[in-house]
Amino acid sequence: MNRAFGQPDPLTVRLAAGATYEVALEHVATDPDYDDTPRPDYDDTLEFSPDASAPGMAVLADDPDGILGVHNEGDTFYAAGKSARITVIRAGLVPDYNRDREISPAEVSGDTFRLWINDDADTGDVAEGESDRPGRSSGWLSRANFRDKRVNGRADLPDFFPVWLDLSEALALLDAVPGGGRIEIKLRHARNALAYVPTALSTNDAGAFLVSDVAGLASAATRKITDDGVALPGVFVDAVRADPSKGVILIEGRAETTEPLVLEIWRKGKKVLEKSLPLCVAPVEQMYTRVNLRDGAAAVTPGSCLPPANGTNVVFLHGYNVNAEEARARHAEMFKRLWQSGSKARFHGVTWEGDIGWPNALRYHEDVVSAFATAPHLKNYVNGLSGEKIMMAHSLGNMVVSSAIADHGMSVHKYFMFNAAVPAEAYDPTLWNATVAANNMVHEDWADYLPRTWSALYHQLFDPDLVFGNDDRHSLTWKGRFTACLPGLYNYYSSGDEIFEQYDGTPIPTEGVELHLGIPVVTGRERYSWQKQELYKGRTGIDEFAGLFGTSWAGWGFELVSMMNEEPHPLHTAAEANAFSETELTGLVCISFRHAPDSMFANPITEADRFALLAKAVPALSGAAGNRNVPEILSDNNVDMNDISYRPNGWGRMHGTYQDRWLHGDIKNMSYFYNHKIFDSIVEQGNLQ
Repeated sequence: MNRAFGQPDPLTVRLAAGATYEVALEHVATDPDYDDTPRPDYDDTLEFSPDASAPGMAVLADDPDGILGVHNEGDTFYAAGKSARITVIRAGLVPDYNRDREISPAEVSGDTFRLWINDDADTGDVAEGESDRPGRSSGWLSRANFRDKRVNGRADLPDFFPVWLDLSEALALLDAVPGGGRIEIKLRHARNALAYVPTALSTNDAGAFLVSDVAGLASAATRKITDDGVALPGVFVDAVRADPSKGVILIEGRAETTEPLVLEIWRKGKKVLEKSLPLCVAPVEQMYTRVNLRDGAAAVTPGSCLPPANGTNVVFLHGYNVNAEEARARHAEMFKRLWQSGSKARFHGVTWEGDIGWPNALRYHEDVVSAFATAPHLKNYVNGLSGEKIMMAHSLGNMVVSSAIADHGMSVHKYFMFNAAVPAEAYDPTLWNATVAANNMVHEDWADYLPRTWSALYHQLFDPDLVFGNDDRHSLTWKGRFTACLPGLYNYYSSGDEIFEQYDGTPIPTEGVELHLGIPVVTGRERYSWQKQELYKGRTGIDEFAGLFGTSWAGWGFELVSMMNEEPHPLHTAAEANAFSETELTGLVCISFRHAPDSMFANPITEADRFALLAKAVPALSGAAGNRNVPEILSDNNVDMNDISYRPNGWGRMHGTYQDRWLHGDIKNMSYFYNHKIFDSIVEQGNLQ
């Protein structure tokens, strides 16, 4: 490669990575405008550039004669016999863009890499309560995970992101350069907004820390990446020299920024290469759309760091007894887990009023009414979205989604129920059990009463095939209520769910409730809760503590009468009630269950009244869909999360009562390390990649 006097300036040559070039200026040119006397050969610039299609390259020059650079007229610079040696080196910063837990050099795209700030407060293996709520980085009492300069257990690991430092080729070339010299690899960030953890992971298992035990990582120290640059440990760099697939670090977000992460290679105290990775580091809530339905119509807040999406929308609703702040934790955690399982769908976290009144845990039936009232607003929002729509909901959030589909015509492509707090009979009428035998959903006080006298079967007395015209009372049943949801429905249930577990018989109101000094303490997570909430409809004022779970409407309550000096007793004995004909049972005087409210015995019944009656007055005759297989749903679409095949890493809790069961809130509370198989399944079933 020659450079002679008279060539155009500047001379620019594209060079290939990994190649070494000898550059020689071999003769002295003559200038015909003067005479034939040899003149000094000089140039303004002599530039050598790496191929623009291969980012992360740099030129390393060994130039003892100083032939490169700028040579101005008047300099004494004789070119003959002078040379330089140029080596082109390449390095890269490669995240796991597609989040398949492997990193390939082909993933180099120059795209902005998005990650969230690690500003929740997870610790250990289980993250219950509000520890998942983001935005804990402000104030002197901040509990944000990034502040304590360490990984805070397995629950904290999903807040880290693998990035491969592609260094082996550069190190090999630099190590071979004559003259040697100390080589340093540095990371730098202009805003001090990142920290990192060096690992022994390789490109083919870069995401293994999320799903398997990697020695030391769950408690590893983090190292802040500063504006001045922080040098990678020598042992880490040596591991890359020995194995080109090594060089994986975990990145943690500490503050909001769009400044890039910079990789620098230094030799003999001089920087020879710089490679940048474009970033968007933001609060996790800026990576999805927040939708607030608590006041009715949707109040929508799109994120400022929304990742590119695949044309699919995931819309997620939280469950019962969750206030607006707690909803933030559930949305954030659901988004994070789907993200770490490779979802590329646009995520929408929906907040609704499932925490009416105080104490919230004692107002379940009113929250069911709220779920029905929220459904049309959800429909309006979802039907306004373009692209495929995948619904997801936890617990009572499924009442909102199911009603939006069945009652209001919400159009969705697939629907994933998690621990659904909805009677199973609503999806599969064959699960409706109108018998006493082996049905723990029938209150024991009604065991001798014929089913046709129960409030749960009151609707059958008004079957359109049996009565003239249509009577709205025929709609007062959970049976077949939500069969319109069946196409594309997936039931992710847990046979170990403590909320949906059924007591053998009729539990007293305090059965399974934690007692402190003899006083029941209700948190909404007690054993048999769902069964009691159905069995104690109508029992308020009849059973001691029934107000913890019950209502005063119809249900399994009796219309009571009393004579002077007598205890109240049912209006009709079982024998008397059983003797009434079906026609007589349509009249109020022959009804044995509680005569409240008046709307239950009217025709027509408004939609709002019908929903309220289902919530407070009409008991279910099946268990919840959230702890059982629902046969009407395709067999492959019923997934028991409690099955050990979905828990290859064991379980992060051994409870004194529940042992290692998958409990009601474990889709959020249990570390992703333990329940990741379920999220992998959701992403696969939903085609969210």
